[in-house]
Amino acid sequence: WMGMFQKLVEYKKLHENTMVSKYYKNDPKLGLWVYTQRKRYRNNDLSPHRIDLLNSIGLDWDGVKSATNQTKWMNMFQKLVAYKEQHKTTIVPAYYEEDPKLRRWVTEQRQVYRKDKLLPSRCALLRSIGFELYISKNHQHLWMGMFHKLVAYNEQHKNSLLPRNDSKLGRWVYRQRHIYKCGELPPARIALLKSIGF
Repeated sequence: WMGMFQKLVEYKKLHENTMVSKYYKNDPKLGLWVYTQRKRYRNNDLSPHRIDLLNSIGLDWDGVKSATNQTKWMNMFQKLVAYKEQHKTTIVPAYYEEDPKLRRWVTEQRQVYRKDKLLPSRCALLRSIGFELYISKNHQHLWMGMFHKLVAYNEQHKNSLLPRNDSKLGRWVYRQRHIYKCGELPPARIALLKSIGF
């Protein structure tokens, strides 16, 4: 074990990281050994002394795949930030043709969140830009449909002052104001409504 640990120390000196792939061509035994240490660590089958030694050289317990996934996740998050700057909302329409990958990624984040598997750091980042983590698809489509009706009304009448009981749209507008006053209207929806001078 110590012999392989020393090989990992040398690998780190040479590459300035511990991201040894399971299929490391230059030293397949080292790749398999590092993979095994990570697996044993996840299974609580690695002695505290060995964990301390591996921590002392900064072993990345998640490995290469995790680092690649984190980079991809951050790239998509940056796309969402750019989308918000352009559209003043983090609500990406279900049929967003300009960037279907972003649309799928946003949906995936909500699915992972519902399964309670979204990392806390990722939850915090998404919430920091006003992203709604829990939205039922049907509810979101209905809300966006009503919002688009309000946009059309606003363009025609140059205001969004609908009588409360005049129509389905009037009742919806009243409900948005009520939810807002109660402090329960999500930031993304507030931003959308403000963007049309609501």
